[in-house]
Amino acid sequence: MSLFALLLEFLYSIKNAKPNKAHLILAKMENLCYISSLITRDIDGLHKKAGAKKVY
Repeated sequence: MSLFALLLEFLYSIKNAKPNKAHLILAKMENLCYISSLITRDIDGLHKKAGAKKVY
C-alpha cells in the first residue's frame, strides 16, 4: 500500500469518526462549568464534534 493510500485511509477514518461517551461527558462538563477547557493531543476533532468549545 502506498503512502498516499495510507494517508487517504487515515483522513477518511478521521472524517467519519464519532465522539464516544468520554468526549460527550467532557463536553457536558465544560458546558456546565465544571471544567473551563480541554487540553488534548488528539487531532481528530472529536471533542469539538461532541460540543466542547475551548479545546487546546
